[in-house]
Amino acid sequence: MKDDLQKYKDLFDSMELGVIYMDTNLRLWKAVKEDGSMLKAEDCPSKLALMQGKSIKNVVIGIYNPKLKEYRWLNTNAIPEFRTGENKPFRVYSTYYDITDRKKTEENIQIFKRAVESSTNAIGISTPDGKHFYQNKAFDELFGRIGNDPPATAYVNEKTGREIFTKLMAGKKWIGEVEMYNAKKEVINVFLRAQPIKDKHNKITGLIGIHSNLTSDRQIEQALEESEEKFRELAEQLPNMIFVNQRGRIIYANRSCEKLTKYKVEEFYDENFNFVSLIDDDYIGVVQENFKKHSTGMDVPPYEYRLLCKDGSKIDVIITTKLIKFKRG
Repeated sequence: MKDDLQKYKDLFDSMELGVIYMDTNLRLWKAVKEDGSMLKAEDCPSKLALMQGKSIKNVVIGIYNPKLKEYRWLNTNAIPEFRTGENKPFRVYSTYYDITDRKKTEENIQIFKRAVESSTNAIGISTPDGKHFYQNKAFDELFGRIGNDPPATAYVNEKTGREIFTKLMAGKKWIGEVEMYNAKKEVINVFLRAQPIKDKHNKITGLIGIHSNLTSDRQIEQALEESEEKFRELAEQLPNMIFVNQRGRIIYANRSCEKLTKYKVEEFYDENFNFVSLIDDDYIGVVQENFKKHSTGMDVPPYEYRLLCKDGSKIDVIITTKLIKFKRG
């Protein structure tokens, strides 16, 4: 008998699952539900199994670990046990499997997905062998549906598209301008930042491309050269954010700036509004450095930074800048 008990003890001790037997005098931990709300004693899986006499399976709860100063998320199962001839359980056999790492991964994926979907850049993702399988809303609007072979359908020069994907599949980045077809099958100039997605073992798990429409930017420049009135008419119709910055002050912002940043145009134009307040701390140095280059008459190629919105959300953008002459109307 002792040998049998020792075998069971050794089995339990070697399991990755947490195993607890609780009787009718069970004491409960302070815990939260998956949505973050407090878990009431009567909703605890072990309590429910004991009161209902039924198995409660796959319930996710969070238990605070004071040593780690964080919640550990557990997948919980509670199975009631009965004595012979009785219909009321005398104890509950509960298992707890730590799914904290999995849950954090799922949360990170959701954060990534929200960031990608809210981006004003057209973002596409392909499998490691180049099969296109995901595109965000901005990609839908710019390119439409392109199938699973982008070089054949989205690139004006298929050979160029193949060369780009071959480089990505070899683990290298590709950054530059390329001609592509928009949703109307019109040729547009695109600034593309593409790179492989790698796991912690440096294995390629996907390919990602961030596309910025340069054609609309060049249309803006041309319209501005022809007349400021034409510039304003075109700028107000574009989904791109258009700012005109004069000596650190915003003197023009189109409707898309309001829509995406949640600020009103009047707020942008206020003499106390600081343009730097729109820039994420990680990118202030880059933006200020490029602003200095502009102040000396230098042109700056497109680059990426992160905007801070009035509601606290963030938007990853690619900025294209140009030195102009502009009168605020």
